[in-house]
Amino acid sequence: MATKIEVLDKIMGSGKTTSILNWCETNPDTPYLYVTPLLSESEDRVVEACVEAKFIAPNTKEFSTKGEHLLDLLGSGVNISITHALYSSLKEPHLNWIKANKYTVILDEEVSFIEPFNAGYTKDDFSYLRELKQFDVLEDGKLVWLNDEIEGGAKYAKLANMCRLGMVYQAKRSEDMFVTQLPMGLIHSADRVILLTYLFKGSILSSFLQLKGIEVVDFTDVAVRDVTKKSLESLVEFIGEKQIRDWAGESMSSSWYAKATPKELTKIGNTIRNIADANQVTNADLVWCVPGNLVNPTRKGARKISPRGFTAGTGEINDEGIAQGCYLACTARATNAYRDRSVIVHAFNRFPHVSVSSFLQDYGVEVDNNQFALSELVQFVWRTQIRDGKPIKLCILSKRMRKLFQDWLYDTK
Repeated sequence: MATKIEVLDKIMGSGKTTSILNWCETNPDTPYLYVTPLLSESEDRVVEACVEAKFIAPNTKEFSTKGEHLLDLLGSGVNISITHALYSSLKEPHLNWIKANKYTVILDEEVSFIEPFNAGYTKDDFSYLRELKQFDVLEDGKLVWLNDEIEGGAKYAKLANMCRLGMVYQAKRSEDMFVTQLPMGLIHSADRVILLTYLFKGSILSSFLQLKGIEVVDFTDVAVRDVTKKSLESLVEFIGEKQIRDWAGESMSSSWYAKATPKELTKIGNTIRNIADANQVTNADLVWCVPGNLVNPTRKGARKISPRGFTAGTGEINDEGIAQGCYLACTARATNAYRDRSVIVHAFNRFPHVSVSSFLQDYGVEVDNNQFALSELVQFVWRTQIRDGKPIKLCILSKRMRKLFQDWLYDTK
């Protein structure tokens, strides 16, 4: 049973994925469960790269769900490749087979083990359930569901099931602040857990593992390429000096955007378009980010940011499930769909979600806001053509985010 995570923390382009797949090929003594963000990686790259290891990706050709096929594969003890989404949904029968067959779980990029609670229930719902003494809160913040026989029980079936799975937790500072957590059985059931990532120290996941008492050690079984930040400096040209001055006095955080006027949001869109025009690029060259709720709102007449000629993308879905336009979520870590983009406008001053950081802090674990922001920003930038060693033009409107990135880029350590 795994009580630690082995971390291969190396910069993008160092060949972490290639090295670990080669390691699987030459170390066939244990079954592997390879977990990757992209369906295309799971079904194509991992399967094709490991001729001897013979990875199998679950499908629905002979089973009603991929989860059912995965359970059958785990029982057979074969090497399997799946997505983060499928891994996050594993149930006790899956975990029992992972434990029984002593699987080594390889996580390609960090999996979100703790997230804001977002199941559609309101403060009034929780007040109602609290009055009925429908749940109890344990010492570690976990919600325990007490009784299924309540009025309106069908409405709360999803919440009840999440509580039974041990997924819902309450912060100490507020009875209306909740997070969801993935079950620790995802780690404990494996014989070994190996994580491929970059800038792990200070991340949300590192803080969460500290809270859960999971030891973190270096994974040293493979060698990767030595990629220095010095070799990357010449690929990054910082642009948009005029636009940066225009926004110098604004925080550009989530709370700032929540209070921004329609006029200010229009100005953001114009800023993005002006940077693109000044650099004489088409919408096939540009990628930008702002808070996602301001990009394609579902409510008619809602506030929106939509740079004319460089809009978000509501057209044909590509093979990664993305309606590819110029917008890319700031949280993107794995997509290859934007690897031909050369101009980037980042317009979002990022912090961890308050419920996540509050919960971790309430239970004695600090969160590094700057490390969180830097890690996410670096991953966002590396969705573009810099990942192929090609130059990019980069405008980071937030003063804080720009300093974090430049300090990282020019720091030779």
